[in-house]
Amino acid sequence: MIKDFDVNNLTFIGDTLISWIDTRTEFGFVREFNHNKYYYDNKNNLINVEKKFNYLPFPLNKKDTELDNKIGTIDLETFGSDSGTGYHQVYAGGWAVKGKTNLFYINPDETS
Repeated sequence: MIKDFDVNNLTFIGDTLISWIDTRTEFGFVREFNHNKYYYDNKNNLINVEKKFNYLPFPLNKKDTELDNKIGTIDLETFGSDSGTGYHQVYAGGWAVKGKTNLFYINPDETS
């Protein structure tokens, strides 16, 4: 927290200018400031940032009551080597359309 300082009286005065919250973790600490989170390692290096983002709303269309069988799905499975903060790698994926599926897996010795 940062406030103005009165040098003559050696006291803090006025309103808070800046404030943040630091939370210690086993990997370093997380600083919450202006609705954002900044992740630091044990050497005080910034390793990740989570910023607040407001997505645009999805457009709403009038519902069609006619049955539409044209639907498919895709799925990617990932893992993060740093407890889920930051870089993630895909190790498996697949898709399905009209009962037909195709799955893909990365072997342990492959990187992509």
